[in-house]
Amino acid sequence: MPEIAAEADAAVADEAAVVATENGLPKAPDSLVSKGLPNFGIFQGEIKDMSWDSLEAKPYNTKWHHKKWEYVGIAADDYFFGIAVCHVGWSSTAFAYMFDRKKEKVTKHYTSNAVPLLTKCEIQDRAFGNALYSSLGNKIQFTREGDVLKLSVDVKKLAIEAEIDLKGAPILCSVARANWIAHSTHKTSGLPIKGHVLLKEHHKTKDLEFDLPENAVASLDSSNGLLARNTEWLWASAHTKDLGFNLQQGYMGKNENAIWVDGDIYPVGNAIFEFDRKNPLGEWKIKTDDGKVDLTFYPEGARGEEKDLGLAASYYIQPVGLFRGTLEPVEGDPIEIEILGVTEDHESKW
Repeated sequence: MPEIAAEADAAVADEAAVVATENGLPKAPDSLVSKGLPNFGIFQGEIKDMSWDSLEAKPYNTKWHHKKWEYVGIAADDYFFGIAVCHVGWSSTAFAYMFDRKKEKVTKHYTSNAVPLLTKCEIQDRAFGNALYSSLGNKIQFTREGDVLKLSVDVKKLAIEAEIDLKGAPILCSVARANWIAHSTHKTSGLPIKGHVLLKEHHKTKDLEFDLPENAVASLDSSNGLLARNTEWLWASAHTKDLGFNLQQGYMGKNENAIWVDGDIYPVGNAIFEFDRKNPLGEWKIKTDDGKVDLTFYPEGARGEEKDLGLAASYYIQPVGLFRGTLEPVEGDPIEIEILGVTEDHESKW
């Protein structure tokens, strides 16, 4: 199945790239599933009905393969924040961290795996929808109100209250076979965000607080699909309000690889990551096989985690740093960039 899926996904991505170059990406369909089959393709906009319930020929263990998450990366001058809520079908996890670029390290960090009877995790079947993770007095919550996504974080040593403006957002939407049955993802470039950050020396004691700067941007990843028990990927993402990219090598192939320029979305080819896994803070070289992307990533530090819970296990590292190089959304017109963002090396048994 993985080999067939990869070939089919590549064909869909190739067709989308041609269509986007000529006419722009087509509008996202109304639902994930039509006449029992996934609406495979690469689109712009939001799928309104994010339910897989009408999918035909589901295997008996679909519930355990249903994975969905909400993630936001916030680039704010000297700080980078990563926040996520993830439901993996039979369990859940969440994290929130702040990376201090001046100190070149993660200075505030929270990560949690669900504790039976003591953890609540809910993720709405909607792109950039409501999500909640609450456990042992810690809470991460996303709340969608029209074109605004509210973010509330109150965890050990870190609190954030923020609003992300989705109005007119250029949204990449991809539905692909991936490595099991089907997966969907919605991703944005850099969006306006305003909010307040409170750093706590202890759980409730104030340490430092500040407002997010006016030039801060938030990039969103809302994913929902039926994935294989073993899933892995390499990922790179960096955005300003009018320029950015999302690149992935792994389960989605090139179906979510794209460049954003002034609100337009340009699909690009297969991503090729070159780095030393034993030294993830060394330079990363990231290119696409169509020549549209040629980047060097210079990590400044990283947030990482490795865990083995028996039924589940994961290896994860997310370096934060600067991307320098060129993006070429239109042939012969390369754009020189220097953008703050992240890479990621991730393997999960979930």
